[in-house]
Amino acid sequence: MRIIGNKLKYHMKIIEKIYPFNDFFYRDCYYNSLFAVINHFKGDISYILANELQIYDYVAKSVLSTGIVTLSMMPTNKLLEKMNIYYDAKEGKIEPCEIYDALENDKPVILMVDCFEESIRQDYYHKEHLDHNLLIYGYNDEQKTFHIFEHSRTNRLDYKKTIIPVESAIHASNAYIRYFHENNKRGATLITFYQKQLQVNRNKNPFTLFCENYLKHEESIRGQVKLLDQMKDVLCRLISDRRALSNDINVVNEEITEIINAKTIEKKKLKLFLDHLEVNQLIDNILKGWIAIRLYLMNYQYGGTDIEKKLSEAEGRLNEIVLDEKRLIELVFSVINEKMKRVGRLNE
Repeated sequence: MRIIGNKLKYHMKIIEKIYPFNDFFYRDCYYNSLFAVINHFKGDISYILANELQIYDYVAKSVLSTGIVTLSMMPTNKLLEKMNIYYDAKEGKIEPCEIYDALENDKPVILMVDCFEESIRQDYYHKEHLDHNLLIYGYNDEQKTFHIFEHSRTNRLDYKKTIIPVESAIHASNAYIRYFHENNKRGATLITFYQKQLQVNRNKNPFTLFCENYLKHEESIRGQVKLLDQMKDVLCRLISDRRALSNDINVVNEEITEIINAKTIEKKKLKLFLDHLEVNQLIDNILKGWIAIRLYLMNYQYGGTDIEKKLSEAEGRLNEIVLDEKRLIELVFSVINEKMKRVGRLNE
């Protein structure tokens, strides 16, 4: 309740013109909340896309020995400031009044939670721990609820407006602190977003940032060639050793799904910033190849038909992916250098 005049009265607050982000899935659920905030404040998410690169790299705990890592030009907070978006981050336990006060000032908040205590997530509630976040854009004091964006299950791109009991959200936040934050030092538990007085935008355009990011990380990007060959050898050995494949099939499919998600975003970025016919065709072939390999492996996992043929096809598609990735790396640098020369910015 809020004090209105000399009396305590029930109150509610909804931030207007803020909408769930369902255009695509980017990295993890935090970014789908962040993109909703950026759109609300009339920022440009293409700056985030240009600022970050997802590449193959050695991952010690990966079955395939190689996974996806992210490289960036600048910290996210500095990039947001260039869009006149700022945030305050708090660690530790959260009181509902802190969220109420932010919302009263038209500041959307992201609350870190553990789905184990999130009552509206029946897929995880009191079943399994999962670090997650909720974008809160309103509250109802009388009904004791928060208005949030949430999706139906992990990796499902169906975020929608819904409500959650305040008590459940706070329990889930405290569970996050106990299960994730205290042990792993994951950082903020509550992030409050706002804008300052509108500033003149003198930022580099996203295309320039994208190209400079590639050129800055050229050595790492070209270094993927060796890693791709190693990953191909590991996966081919697994396919030929059915006992090992059966033992690791769940993890392998999860790792390939992560690659598919990264390649889906890479396809979007290359189309957005370069829009080169051959580049578009290569990344499309790579993405389709990984999707096919996952389908072949799932066919094996669930006892499908023509298993020998499909696993053989999986090896063939993997060889094609490695060749296409090598071609793509060379071609992207060629196109970037040509485009940067054309606009006279290569030596800035």
